[in-house]
Amino acid sequence: MSFDPYAIPDLIGRFHPFLLHFPIGLLLWAGIVELIEAIRRQPIPANGPVSLPMVIPGACFAILAATSGWLLADQETPSSALDWHRWLGVSTAVIALVTAGVGLAMVKGRWVPRNGYRVALFLCVPVLAWGGHIGGELKWGDGYIEKGFEKV
Repeated sequence: MSFDPYAIPDLIGRFHPFLLHFPIGLLLWAGIVELIEAIRRQPIPANGPVSLPMVIPGACFAILAATSGWLLADQETPSSALDWHRWLGVSTAVIALVTAGVGLAMVKGRWVPRNGYRVALFLCVPVLAWGGHIGGELKWGDGYIEKGFEKV
């Protein structure tokens, strides 16, 4: 067995299915927590948003998931669905990173719009869900979720 440095991107890409589920769970739960806080009309605490401990690792793993997904996509047949999935994944990672940055700025006492954190997070979650849905259809076929409802 010989070492091929050109095979490294392929190896990293193969970690995409492993890396993507953690940020999906963290960012979705962060969105749910902040939505509950907003419905209860709870202001964001001075020491930072309640969901920030979920958003920071969620953003970091979203970057890893987007990177590995981009590399994995190079092995797939090009399609508009794949393009949408790639760019929604990158968008999710960028928005999650901005959300984490705003939350950390709040913790450090820097002035940022108090609702900027929630706005960014509430933008991140549907972008994440849309990209994840397209990714699921790429893996499992068109209408995968809808077909499950037909059986109910």
